[in-house]
Amino acid sequence: MQLGLEVYSTICLVRADQQWPKDHRDKLTQKFLMSEFFTATGWTLELDPIRNYFDQKYEIDTRHDPKRYWQVFDRTRGQEVPADQWRFDLRRRVVVIENTTPFHLYTVNFLVYQIRDSTSIYNHIMNNWTCDPSVSIEAYHKEARGHLLDFFDRWLGEHPDTDVVRLTTLVYHFVLDSDKEGRDKYRDWTGYLDTITIESLEDFYRLYGYRLTSEDFIDEGYYNATYRVPTLRYRDWMEFIHGFVIEFGRELVDKIHAAGKKAAIFQGDHWIGVEPYSEDYPRMGIDINIGVCENGVALRRLADSPVAEIKEIRLYPYFFSDVFHEGGDPLRESMSNWIKIRMVMLRHPIDRIGYGGYLSLAARFPDFVEHVANLCAEFRSIKHYSQKTRPYSAGIKVGVLNAWGKWRSWIENFGRDQKFLGKRPDVVAVAGSNLLESLSGLAVEIEFISFDEI
Repeated sequence: MQLGLEVYSTICLVRADQQWPKDHRDKLTQKFLMSEFFTATGWTLELDPIRNYFDQKYEIDTRHDPKRYWQVFDRTRGQEVPADQWRFDLRRRVVVIENTTPFHLYTVNFLVYQIRDSTSIYNHIMNNWTCDPSVSIEAYHKEARGHLLDFFDRWLGEHPDTDVVRLTTLVYHFVLDSDKEGRDKYRDWTGYLDTITIESLEDFYRLYGYRLTSEDFIDEGYYNATYRVPTLRYRDWMEFIHGFVIEFGRELVDKIHAAGKKAAIFQGDHWIGVEPYSEDYPRMGIDINIGVCENGVALRRLADSPVAEIKEIRLYPYFFSDVFHEGGDPLRESMSNWIKIRMVMLRHPIDRIGYGGYLSLAARFPDFVEHVANLCAEFRSIKHYSQKTRPYSAGIKVGVLNAWGKWRSWIENFGRDQKFLGKRPDVVAVAGSNLLESLSGLAVEIEFISFDEI
């Protein structure tokens, strides 16, 4: 305050108060998981649903009737097993299936509570955190939502000198499932699987007139990955959750503005449901939008969003030990990213740049620090000379056809293995988002069009 600079405070509201979820374990985040494939060798099969999942992260939901919300499948036939042919043995935590066909593959879709936050697990494993692990509160529950809003009121009162409140972000973490060792088993940075509560499923039924099943989320084990064309049922769920997130976000922003502060969001961790290209997004009233950025696609995702708000990119690499370690090469990663970002930024400028992580780690790499200083100087020059105006365009419009249209503009559609394809770093792999990356810096107009629109 005495320096005449804005004070910037960060809060991830759903994991800010750790005592409340410990006292209300039925208000934790939930989701559907699919078991491994089990081969029947006789007429009866017993399977452990949670085998090969991280037991420090997931807990089987025994509060709600498995026969109502779970499903068992003969995946060889592609058919659901009737509910009267299987049961969940609560004592032994196994599913017993009767009348199985020998040598057919079976799975069970089951409901779990997430008893540890995905980002917390990452930090404990990668950054050697020794503090108590964090959990996230599910804000869809009315009781939990009321508690979070009351907690936020107190937090705002305890931060009178704060000028900007950065929400990280609102409710739901992106999809990140962990195997029995805590390693990534499945991830989808734009997926909607970690958004389940019994209350929301029932509210969805009342609003849309039909019930979703576990298989609508499991999707034969593909988990509605972003690179798959979504079903109408899954799209309905996305719109339903988006509506709730916008409503909850508006409540938080109103409180921030009433306290005389600016509201910022961060498109990372708990950002699912925000959808900055939707028609409803402006209702939140966000002042500053911050997006993680490692390439031209990520820059366009933020720069092209139609809402008039301050736009800031968070550059990679994060100052974390997965890159900033002995033998690591953060300079090379940053230079590779910046070349792609800078090319697109010349055509689609943004307002600010920044980093995240531990400054003490970055300080160990003086060549990287010098590079960042030069990078910042380049950014200031681009901003000064461009004055955020658009340069020459070839007068050509290119349409990108997908299932969502503009609703999910500049959303990558790659799997983890495609993203980190590194066998030939000097060759552009035509996989994942690389086609969008190739378009991101061209002197053409890009329009995202849905299948329904044509």
